[in-house]
Amino acid sequence: MMRETRAFKFASLEHLHVKILEIPYTGQELSMLLLLPDEVDGLQKLEEGLTAEKLLEWTSSQNMKESQVDLHLPRFKVEESYELMAKLKALGMVSAFSADADFSGMTGRRGLAISSVVHKSFVEVTEEGTEAAAATGVSVRLSSVHVNNHFHCDHPFLFFIRHNKTNSILFCGRVSSP
Repeated sequence: MMRETRAFKFASLEHLHVKILEIPYTGQELSMLLLLPDEVDGLQKLEEGLTAEKLLEWTSSQNMKESQVDLHLPRFKVEESYELMAKLKALGMVSAFSADADFSGMTGRRGLAISSVVHKSFVEVTEEGTEAAAATGVSVRLSSVHVNNHFHCDHPFLFFIRHNKTNSILFCGRVSSP
């Protein structure tokens, strides 16, 4: 369990029955966004109402304010692996996988073709912090802080890894059994 009490960007959207917390990664380029329904069984309703536009609105600077938050986040790890050859061929990248491929500009020789393309990704949360792909977050704990907001992920929640400059979602997932 990752436990941390400090200033986070935080929103409690009471009309939507959801709390949102942002955990920045080192360098501030990426952030983990956590969406925690107020109700233990509220995840399905949250997912049904969620769109890319709403996520952008809910996590905007108009809603997310820096606040002292007591965060309890369970350990979890999500790993995915995708074979992309069929998808790339469907997008028109056919010759790179055949004998007609020409990578001589990169290698100086002919007769090479791509045999497979695999995309692997992972997100992991431990007691030390959170890691996604090659980005690592570092946790600092304050010894005594007045806390008004509690963000205890003791029931199902959603997470997103966002590229902050473009607001692009790089990873997303659901933790069903924290």
